[in-house]
Amino acid sequence: MIDRFEKGSFLPSYVRTLEEVFGRGNVHVITLGPVQESVGVENRVVLTSPRPVDVDSLVRCLDRKGAAERVSYVMTQQDLQRRLEEFQPILLTDDYVPVDNLTDRNFR
Repeated sequence: MIDRFEKGSFLPSYVRTLEEVFGRGNVHVITLGPVQESVGVENRVVLTSPRPVDVDSLVRCLDRKGAAERVSYVMTQQDLQRRLEEFQPILLTDDYVPVDNLTDRNFR
């Protein structure tokens, strides 16, 4: 997914919608850099499953990579929920997914 937390509204709405389906704590965001530096328009991977995902194992695996090799970071649930609270994400439905409206701030 391409969006930004500090301006974009699609990523928060997408994550909040997935939490409605899969449950809070079962949606994870993977960034291409350290979470505290994760600003601007960039690619992010959203990982979810109807069953709990062993994210701790993924984090341990990523932590073993050296700084030069590491390209992925898993956002903690605390960071994710804090960033989601900064927005008023809408729930996306089959009948209402205004992607253009939710991403337009990325390009202003």
